[in-house]
Amino acid sequence: RRAMAFTVESDKVNDLAEVGDFASVRQILQPLLEEVPMRGQILGVNRTVAYNLGLKAFANAGEIAGAAEWYSMMQNEGVRLNGKTFGKLAEASGKAGRHLEAERWVRLGYVDRFAPDVVQFSLLIDASARAGDAVRSEAWLKRIHSMSSTRPHLAPPPSLPEQQQQQQQQQQPSE
Repeated sequence: RRAMAFTVESDKVNDLAEVGDFASVRQILQPLLEEVPMRGQILGVNRTVAYNLGLKAFANAGEIAGAAEWYSMMQNEGVRLNGKTFGKLAEASGKAGRHLEAERWVRLGYVDRFAPDVVQFSLLIDASARAGDAVRSEAWLKRIHSMSSTRPHLAPPPSLPEQQQQQQQQQQPSE
């Protein structure tokens, strides 16, 4: 019966996170994170999942400052990070209109051994479009199309002058 209560409570927190109610999610999770031993479960889930629920709330609200603070807490406690951790940080940045910061979070996850997936690339497309950077958004779309089973290369898409120069070089007749 107790496990079921935790499941119901974690579902409630997830519902709040879905709508970006980071204040309520923080109010529920923070005391539990402080009270429960490092290896203990919080609302029936492990610490990584609990912290990622918090990040989800910040991401859905586009609240990058809170997400960055939450991430710092994860690091300070030695909580295991995963690809969803970096995806939520990138999503928060993108929704806040900071597409280059979103790219930085995806790259940081990649460096930390979490290859981005189509969801994260789609997030970067959306973040670039929200910022009015259609060229960068299109470059990320092309990256999705070129993805193979190997880890994708995460160099930033070329800038507009670089793309124009590449197009001019391709259009020049060969001698």
